[in-house]
Amino acid sequence: MDPATGTRRRKQQWITIRGTRRAAENKLGDLLRDAQRGELVRPHKQTFGEWLDEWLGKAIKPPARTPRAYET
Repeated sequence: MDPATGTRRRKQQWITIRGTRRAAENKLGDLLRDAQRGELVRPHKQTFGEWLDEWLGKAIKPPARTPRAYET
């Protein structure tokens, strides 16, 4: 939302597809379907180590798992 006007801001994303027009149209359909389902994953600069630390805290840290599983 735009704080000045209170209206919804439009998000744009540019993607380059190498190949045929048909391949680009298929990719566009896939991206639109993913966006409508809420499954669109935006690229980011998170390293694997950072992701692993985040996952460890969310999925393995007690009470989700036992303290021994977290230590291991």
